Amino acid sequence: MKELNKPRSALLKNTILLYILQFSSQFFALITVPYQTRVLGPEIYGEIGFVVSVMTYVQLILDFGFLLSATAEVSINRNSTQRINQVYTIVFVTKVALSVIVFGPILLMCRIVPRLESDIALVFLYYLAYVVNALSPDFFYRGIENMKVITVRTVLIKLSFTIMIFIFLKEPEDYYAIPLLTFLGNLTALVTIMIYTRSHYGVQLVKVPLTATISMVRNTIPFFISRIASTLYTATNTFVLGLLYPVGPVLGYYTSTDRLVSAVKGVVSPIADSLYPYMTKRKDFNLIKLVLVITIPFIAAGATIGFVYADQICVLLFGEEYFEAGELMRLLMPVMIVILPSYILSFPTLNPLGLVKYANRSNVYGAIFQIVGLFTLFVTKTISVQTICILTSCTECIVLAYRIFAIIRFRLMKGYKS
Repeated sequence: MKELNKPRSALLKNTILLYILQFSSQFFALITVPYQTRVLGPEIYGEIGFVVSVMTYVQLILDFGFLLSATAEVSINRNSTQRINQVYTIVFVTKVALSVIVFGPILLMCRIVPRLESDIALVFLYYLAYVVNALSPDFFYRGIENMKVITVRTVLIKLSFTIMIFIFLKEPEDYYAIPLLTFLGNLTALVTIMIYTRSHYGVQLVKVPLTATISMVRNTIPFFISRIASTLYTATNTFVLGLLYPVGPVLGYYTSTDRLVSAVKGVVSPIADSLYPYMTKRKDFNLIKLVLVITIPFIAAGATIGFVYADQICVLLFGEEYFEAGELMRLLMPVMIVILPSYILSFPTLNPLGLVKYANRSNVYGAIFQIVGLFTLFVTKTISVQTICILTSCTECIVLAYRIFAIIRFRLMKGYKS
């Protein structure tokens, strides 16, 4: 029991550190965004926001699903320096190659999209910042379940460069300071963490057989498709609503409630992220049951309060003009309810059972269901912000149901064979 409790205490520690790492970016943004909007004005700040939205997709491509596949590899082979070095090298080299490949389409977009063409230097600086950030070996520290090193260093460095924004951003013409400082902060964090990783753990870039590289990249593709699929229908909702409601406050209502959904995801994702390497190594399914038993009553209570006081919550968070967003918050409440169990029963549970393909498939099937649903609503002329919210809630519930089905089916098959 003592041996079991020790890993669980380490799990709790890593979960807390993941929270700190994840929310540090949001916290620093909360500090600087009001300052940036006032100094830059809406036009320049809108330009930066548009570039950042493009870079979000760049980050998705550069991550390539390695945060899941490489984390699992490190967790399973944490006692093999040779294998970890191979994984470390494959991830680094692949991301560098992807950054070179993606640069071509980005350059092309800068030629055909007026908003990007008007300031190519801004796009280039942000691109460098995101490429350097993608090279950070987060997966290694997640895999060995020691997030303290990377969290402390990253947070301190980000804090330093956040302070510099107040120093160097004084006039609208200084807006290049934001991506430049972001790039320098990410570069400093990357260099320091790579030096520490090599000196403390002996992990470094090594020569890897091409066959091993191809094998790992091929095994990571399903994770990449899964992440793309899970992001696709969220982005599609906003795009469709932008076409449906080109003017008026409706898109703002949806965007604000979608931010609440994103906030809930931000709260629960560190739990699943820290459980993933732990479960991959130890297969402690009793802990999964314990987490669900403890959290579900809180989820139910929070959902009840959120449903009853949705209007007041939207007014409190976003302002009086967002009172009507409460209706959309109620329609999206099922999404907020299923997020935690869906995350936990995904990779942290299915991967140790050898059912990782079902975790990936669930996201793909969810995206297909959402896209087909949107098309059906359009054809039947029943498409609206309300029906899109209902469809999104159904999609998330179906994704969770599919994951539960995979687990039950596995248990029944295992019991039958035994």
